[in-house]
Amino acid sequence: MNEKEEILEILKEVEKALQEIFFSGFNSPGDFTLNEFLRLSLLMESCGMTYGAKKLKNICDKLSNKRHNFNFDYEETMKNYSELNEYCLICSKKLYMLNLKEKIAKI
Repeated sequence: MNEKEEILEILKEVEKALQEIFFSGFNSPGDFTLNEFLRLSLLMESCGMTYGAKKLKNICDKLSNKRHNFNFDYEETMKNYSELNEYCLICSKKLYMLNLKEKIAKI
């Protein structure tokens, strides 16, 4: 597995985590979900995807603070969620294209 494929796998994990939190309605993120977001944030940062790592960390922080706040404002969390989702889609498409370009060049 090359570096691009490894990053694609990380992006798939992030997208899966985003889907799971979306389906739960952002209402009751458990410790596992929050820890998963932190783990994925560190993975993204280690791959040089600092923008995505920052967005994921922001979402995690907001959801963690939600546990202690009855007046939770979803607006900023949804903004970060949407921006991270779009970022992952763009990165995935670019990596798929680069992989395809490399495979074609080998032919």
